[in-house]
Amino acid sequence: MNANPQAAQLQQRIGIELLASPQQPGESTNDALKRAYESVRWADKGIRQQLLDAEHRAKDAERQRKADLAKAKTAGRVVKSKSMPGSGRPIPADSWKDELEKQWDQVNA
Repeated sequence: MNANPQAAQLQQRIGIELLASPQQPGESTNDALKRAYESVRWADKGIRQQLLDAEHRAKDAERQRKADLAKAKTAGRVVKSKSMPGSGRPIPADSWKDELEKQWDQVNA
């Protein structure tokens, strides 16, 4: 299945445009195709609306993807605790340095 449903119609119109306004001397084939594409893209109201709708859907999908990504990043944040790991009891404010040193010693013993 073609991702761009109006592609066949667009290709046909580009071919007609190239017959009416062929490649100019010094113009590359790629430039001639781009010129014909832009001409057809905006000249035909139906094609123009289909392309604009497709661009709008793509922008909406990208905006939704970014919103979902931001939401996932927010959901993945770690909440820091003011209690000792695994004990659930708070660390007294004046002994936090001692507690860290004790934890360090236990880990590196």
